[in-house]
Amino acid sequence: MSFKKLIVLGTVALSVTACATTSAPDDLGDLVHTGFSEKSDGTAYHKVMGVSCPAEIGGMIRTSTKVYNDKGTDISCNYGGGGRVFTMYLSQFPKYDLPSIYRGATAAIENGFVEQGYRYDEELSEICSSQSIDSSSILSGLAGFMSGDKQDNTMTLSPAPSAVYTLDSDMTLVVVDEMFDHEFFKVRFTGPFDGEPSVKSTCELIRNTYLSTKTFVEEDRGIEVSKKERLRQLINSSNGS
Repeated sequence: MSFKKLIVLGTVALSVTACATTSAPDDLGDLVHTGFSEKSDGTAYHKVMGVSCPAEIGGMIRTSTKVYNDKGTDISCNYGGGGRVFTMYLSQFPKYDLPSIYRGATAAIENGFVEQGYRYDEELSEICSSQSIDSSSILSGLAGFMSGDKQDNTMTLSPAPSAVYTLDSDMTLVVVDEMFDHEFFKVRFTGPFDGEPSVKSTCELIRNTYLSTKTFVEEDRGIEVSKKERLRQLINSSNGS
């Protein structure tokens, strides 16, 4: 039985003890039409979501930012370079859960890529999940499973279900996670495919992007993480070193 089919994840939510009003960094430039503003180092900052999108990720340059709704709770930062396209989303959807977000993300790939000949690769998807997995959330998933605290619409133990599609020397993939309660982190990537190593490196990059984004949002919103969660993060940090 594959890892993705082993166990459950309902809704994995970060336990917080306090949440303060978002405060912007001091070195912001003028607000641009997307709802983002730019820091002196070129980072794009979005006040509503508390997200900082760096000028580059993994050698890919930020090409644009986008806000999809009037409240500024559905945003993306887009990167490209070397034939690669990397889009990071952070969205608040109170009526949705991780499985439905994942299904929607894979449906978008299938509607746009399968007709071109791309095919889902279960083994590579498993590899991507293991590379993008967050150890702190594994513990959350296990704790919920052991206590019986789960939903009918279950996912895998990983908080970052992943889907990889390939076509010859090209691949497209998606990784999603629930960063906070009903706040979903998603990355879509399309680029060169050179076997398992390229999937591993890309999904590890997504994992590191997720962790750095999560840390920044926690700090920006003044979120104080519980001792239990800090222990999980310490375990995760150790595994990632």
